[in-house]
Amino acid sequence: MKNLSYALLCTAILISCGQKKNFDPQTLEKEAQTVAHNFIDNLSKNDTSAIMATFSKRNDFTVIMNNTMSGREEFHATASQMIPSIEKQTFENMKEKFVILSPETFVYCYTSLNKMFEKNGVVTTINPILSTYTFHKEADGWKILHMHETWLNMAVDSSMVKK
Repeated sequence: MKNLSYALLCTAILISCGQKKNFDPQTLEKEAQTVAHNFIDNLSKNDTSAIMATFSKRNDFTVIMNNTMSGREEFHATASQMIPSIEKQTFENMKEKFVILSPETFVYCYTSLNKMFEKNGVVTTINPILSTYTFHKEADGWKILHMHETWLNMAVDSSMVKK
C-alpha cells in the first residue's frame, strides 16, 4: 500500500509539473500559424527588415543551410549578402506541420517548391525546399532560434550562391 501511495504521489507531481497554466494547444497552434505565415509572407515580399527582425539575437541561434552550419554572426553576414539581391520568392505546393513543444516554443516544418527571383532577372528554383524553423517566444515576440533548410534538386544559375 505504501508503494502504491508513493507511486500515485509521484505520478500526480509529474502530471502537475508537466501542465502549464493557460496553455491551450489549439490556441497556441493558431498563434503559431499566424507567426509562421507572417514569416513566409515576409520572405515572399523580401521584406528585409521584417525577415532579419524575426531571427533571435541569442548566442545559441543556429542555422543549417545548404550543407553548412553557422551561428548568428555568420548567418547574418550571409543573409545580408543574399537578401538584397532577391526581389521576391514564391512557395508552391506547400505542405506544413506545426509541432507545439511548450507555450514558449514551437517548430514549423514545411516543404514546397521555392523560386527566388533575383533583381538581376535570374530565377533560382529549389524543388523541394525542406525547412524547419524553431520559434521561441522572447521578450520582443516570437523569434527563430534554430532553422534548418535542405535544398534539393536545385537549379543553380545564381549570383547569390557562392561557387
